[in-house]
Amino acid sequence: MKQSVIIAIVIVVIVIIAGAAAFATLSSTKTTTSSIQSTTSSTSTTSSSPTISSSITTLSSSISTLSSSVSTSNSSAPINIGIEEDLTTSLAAFNQEAIAMAQVAANQINAQGGVSGHKIVLYTADELPDPVAAAQKLILQDHVMAIIGISYSGDAVAIMPTLAKYHTIGIWCTDSLNSLMSNVTSDYNDYKYFFRLYAQDSSYSATLQSFFSNVTKPTSIYIVGEDLVFARESAAAVNATAQSLGIKVLGSTFVPLSQTDFSTLATQIGSLHPSAVVDLQVTSGAATFINQLRANPAASNIQLIYIGNGALDDPYVMGQVESSNPGSLNGMIFTTFPGTNSTPYNSLTTALAKAYENMTHSNYYSLPSYTYSAVQILARAVANTSSLDPNVLVPALEKTNYDGPTGLITFDSSHNLVFPGYWLLQVQSGKIQIVWPAKYATASYQAP
Repeated sequence: MKQSVIIAIVIVVIVIIAGAAAFATLSSTKTTTSSIQSTTSSTSTTSSSPTISSSITTLSSSISTLSSSVSTSNSSAPINIGIEEDLTTSLAAFNQEAIAMAQVAANQINAQGGVSGHKIVLYTADELPDPVAAAQKLILQDHVMAIIGISYSGDAVAIMPTLAKYHTIGIWCTDSLNSLMSNVTSDYNDYKYFFRLYAQDSSYSATLQSFFSNVTKPTSIYIVGEDLVFARESAAAVNATAQSLGIKVLGSTFVPLSQTDFSTLATQIGSLHPSAVVDLQVTSGAATFINQLRANPAASNIQLIYIGNGALDDPYVMGQVESSNPGSLNGMIFTTFPGTNSTPYNSLTTALAKAYENMTHSNYYSLPSYTYSAVQILARAVANTSSLDPNVLVPALEKTNYDGPTGLITFDSSHNLVFPGYWLLQVQSGKIQIVWPAKYATASYQAP
């Protein structure tokens, strides 16, 4: 009996030593520089046999236990953060910008010595074609303590159970489904790890309500969007706002992501001649639609309002559209998060814009900066708690009070961002001007 106990104890000690050695080897061999290691979800689904996957799961559990107990004074252990985005489709260019924003944050923190001596290391994964496999790869192979980003609400919902299983924090920076965070309230124990660092789909309507009431005062609108949950939820909110203000909604059309010809739709809208068209498209198809609508004589003097916060919000895409069709964007209204390249929201925006432009050689804009803020609030939570334990970090994140490049970041009881509101921009004679809210306006609105 005693011999059996001794053997069992020896086995346990060997397992613990092996796990600790594996963790030490992992910490010493993993780079602690600020460079990004690019990965794909397909790699994680094809390179591991069931036996290896089981071993990785066991090792990951051991590492998770060791990580939660390690003090932040152990500077040999990096803080690994994963970024999961669509790196394949037409949204890939935008998502690379979001990754660059996160890298700026990591560079700044690491240049100051890291977080209590810990360097931040970023790992990326393509959420297509399998967001769950990509999340598993980030957690089990790269040993990230949090995953930020996510391009599509359905993918965020899909990976939540995986992240909850491994107690991995998720901060959604590019996702906006209204009901996304409902489980934080209904099942806090499993879903407390998730935070939305982005506006909800219905947020657009609140900004438009004040803009319509105080500035443009349209009598009718027409809504265009891609056939996505985002566009349908946003359109429903805009529709409700219009109805409350007595504005007629003459119709709405939801097109496939792949649509490249909008001439028939342009003719239809021209025949109805609404006061304004509200465009919710996120891909470059929006530019084609706008050009074809403006080329239709019947559509003259229709105000174009772009609230998709997608391709056309990017100064690079704007420049391409303008160079290919000079004057095509003149008079258009765009929504954006607070802070632009020419008019920063605060001093942090100014510094971030410079760092971002040095890294990407592109003009800064506020939309992808939420990954920057995600890295910053994670770093602050670790510094404030001196812990890597997610169950300790969650209460710290709930108390977030970070004055970021787009305004004050706080979360409500469902871990939704308490959204500061959009700025409305207008292209006037080729220059981008802020026309709403009045507090930040750089020019008066010009009617078409």
